[in-house]
Amino acid sequence: KAERVGIYDVDVVQAREAAAAEQQGDLPAAETAWARAAELATRVGEVIAAEYRLRLAGVVRTRGDVARAQQILEGVLAVFEREVPGSLAVANALTSLGTAAFGRGDLAAAQGYNERALAIREALLGDSIEVAGSLHNLGVILRNRGDLDRASELYGRSLALYRQLVPRSADEARVLNSLGVVSESRGELGRAEEYFRQALRIREKLTPESLAVAGTLTNLGILAYKRGDLAGAEQLHERALAIRQRIAPDSPDVANSLNELGNVALERGQLDRALDMYSRFV
Repeated sequence: KAERVGIYDVDVVQAREAAAAEQQGDLPAAETAWARAAELATRVGEVIAAEYRLRLAGVVRTRGDVARAQQILEGVLAVFEREVPGSLAVANALTSLGTAAFGRGDLAAAQGYNERALAIREALLGDSIEVAGSLHNLGVILRNRGDLDRASELYGRSLALYRQLVPRSADEARVLNSLGVVSESRGELGRAEEYFRQALRIREKLTPESLAVAGTLTNLGILAYKRGDLAGAEQLHERALAIRQRIAPDSPDVANSLNELGNVALERGQLDRALDMYSRFV
């Protein structure tokens, strides 16, 4: 017994190092540490080791090796389904597999994984933040598959739960933003604007001058452009660009803002400005 506790203690220390490295953005170190933690935990129990491999898979996927992440996750799911069937651990593994499938463009598989995860969470947790998250995840997949009606329904259920459980939260803003995207896809620009502005009010209060705020400003700028409000579109995209250049100057989002500003300038007949915007992200 003493030996097992000692091994477990080493395992926990390794896991803490892995979590710290991940939080600091040192993904190579995090990957190594999670793999070592899983190896140590194997001598304690398969479920604990699988939990660490679940974290390992997330790091591997973030580093771009989706195929390897998928392989790790399939092994994790097999352990959970054998040792703790129908548990939240199974739901978590299914959600991660859905994320990996979505990342590689397999939307049908992503939908299947997320539907299974949702069913488990609803059975075990009822009305909960976890269920709200699953509903939103599934809505994103269905929107990308072109099923806007069902996506809107799932977003609506998710929004209701978040407003009940964690009102005015970042999660609520995220779902409002998603509802805005669906409305825009349907051509309902007025409704889309209202959703985006609700999301923006929450985000500006919680995390002013953040990338989340910049994303919603961009959505509003695109709507303004579609409605012919070029001055408003330019102002919104300029605000988004300023945030993105300050926080993530080398990100693709900066190029996106420059492109949108170029489109506005071109529509206004400002050819020199349009060329300047386009050339800055080439």
